[in-house]
Amino acid sequence: MMNRRPTTVEGGFYPQLNQARHVQECAADDFVLGLALGDELSPRKGRGQPQGLNLEKLTAAGGPRFLGDADFSDSRGDSDCRAHQPLRVSVDWGGTITTLLVGQPHLDKREYRVLKGLYVKHPAFINDLVDAFTAYYSCHLRREIEFLADEEHGDARRPDSEFTLNESLMAAFRKKGWRIQRYGLGRIPGHATRYLLAQELLGEQNPSLLRIRFNKVNCKDVITAMLLAPVSQDSKGRIVKVKASEKKASFPAEHATHFTDNVDLHLLSCGTDIVNAQVDFGQLGVFSS
Repeated sequence: MMNRRPTTVEGGFYPQLNQARHVQECAADDFVLGLALGDELSPRKGRGQPQGLNLEKLTAAGGPRFLGDADFSDSRGDSDCRAHQPLRVSVDWGGTITTLLVGQPHLDKREYRVLKGLYVKHPAFINDLVDAFTAYYSCHLRREIEFLADEEHGDARRPDSEFTLNESLMAAFRKKGWRIQRYGLGRIPGHATRYLLAQELLGEQNPSLLRIRFNKVNCKDVITAMLLAPVSQDSKGRIVKVKASEKKASFPAEHATHFTDNVDLHLLSCGTDIVNAQVDFGQLGVFSS
């Protein structure tokens, strides 16, 4: 028991995150039932008799449970994914892990849905990440991506390529038949602004703001990373997100703060009114839950 890794940190960078409110089950029951009925009604090869329920396939529709298991999961099994709308994507470029987070605004419900987190670990990189995304969203009707580009890191020139990381990612998506355009976040603000933004959006005190909702199954690593993200203040009293976990080899990279930077980009995309407000972020203190 003494060696168990903590599942949250007190206070943290996202103290308003409430799993009971913000994290939801989003299984598309109709799709799963369709798998069952499809197998039940289709004849066996060469016999013309119903196959009956294929429990193995139904189980695999929820994703592999063990290494080597078949994976029939795709976005059709997600009730929170609207196939006729574009997907909003952010990428965090890490040395040991590259993380991608998918979201979608549902303006009619006043919600911003965080749909799925994906990642690849070194030496896998851009093409592997794009392959994972396009496989999962292969049945998405509108193959269009709004790219929340991190211009500071993703637009930096690479010594081994004539293209930046963001350019390489966009080219890989286009090669797969997806349209992709930058969303236009501009320069990403500092931690104090992002901390305030998360407080406002997750606090849900302003009815004019979108409510943030996470897919429980597809975002479990994302939620864990948020719960484990510490907050501190620098020597000048400014809020900082403590990112020491990214440098610890013993710490699972998918639970380090990489995914939280993805989350920040999505929050920025639907919280511009807060960011543009005339607030002295330098004097912002740390809140406690």
